[in-house]
Amino acid sequence: MSENEERMTEEDGNGGFKIEDRRQFTSQGDPVGPAGESAEGHEDPAEPVQEKPREVEDQEAQREEAEQPEVDFAGFLLSLATSAMAHLGEVPDPATGTTTENLVAAKQMIDILSILQEKTKGNLESDEERLLDNLLYELRMKFLSKTKIVTL
Repeated sequence: MSENEERMTEEDGNGGFKIEDRRQFTSQGDPVGPAGESAEGHEDPAEPVQEKPREVEDQEAQREEAEQPEVDFAGFLLSLATSAMAHLGEVPDPATGTTTENLVAAKQMIDILSILQEKTKGNLESDEERLLDNLLYELRMKFLSKTKIVTL
């Protein structure tokens, strides 16, 4: 008989089965300590948790949605361009706060913007088209200045 089968057939002394909760985390994600208590001293995670009223949950969801900026094409382009600038070492990486150069990744981001320019030709509003043209021009010039020595 396997170890699991032995645990399942273990009796509690009253002729019934003994059930052992072996979960490692509570429903809130806290680690469970000895005797079914969480590391923070909460009781057994199997206890019913009081749920928030539906109205409160809806309000929280609406608040979260309101805090997130609306994604539009211009914002998408600016996001890609900012990523390219970070790879060029022109702006700090948002995650680390440091500036590093990764010219291969910068070229890839510029190429992605070029593909978008090609695939959206004739379908953009004039301000979106101008933004994309200007971003690509600036990024290409910065990339060239990083990769080639300019002589006059």
